[in-house]
Amino acid sequence: MQGKGETSGSASSFTTRFKLRVRALEARIPLPLKMLRIVRFLGVGLIGLLVDSSVFSILYAGGAGAPVSRAISLMVATLATWILNRIFTFETSGRSPGDELLRYAGVAVVVQGFNYAAFLILMQSTHERSPLLCLLISAVMTAAFSFAAQSIFTFANRPARRNFMQTISRTQRDGFERESNA
Repeated sequence: MQGKGETSGSASSFTTRFKLRVRALEARIPLPLKMLRIVRFLGVGLIGLLVDSSVFSILYAGGAGAPVSRAISLMVATLATWILNRIFTFETSGRSPGDELLRYAGVAVVVQGFNYAAFLILMQSTHERSPLLCLLISAVMTAAFSFAAQSIFTFANRPARRNFMQTISRTQRDGFERESNA
């Protein structure tokens, strides 16, 4: 029987090996880093779309209505894409995983809100004839917005913290030091 450390170690080992294979493949593709990041983001997005459509299809076929099925599928897909984007797409931001997840969720609420509204409008305009097509169209419509927002807000490098003396101007610092020495 394996302990917790062994299971998580093997998962971590698999992730590391997979990440190295992806990077080796990318080394053969003559694209700038930003373009590779977009390609990775789109790849993660495709996996997220697969998760989204699979969960949606299972729930919808099980009798849940389209709005409920889509709301649940968006939440599951959002969690899956945060994990994958954190591992494969973006560099370390310097934030804790919890902080990143909160930021990711904040962006996701806005992006997925638009995605969900577009889905509902498309469903209404097609008289609910093609729910999966509506899901695909709404997801594609939000991909660029999602990449920009996640790049700028969630995964951007956190600025280094400066101590108090670094933040005040030299004049203020000199005056502060004189008062302290008096």
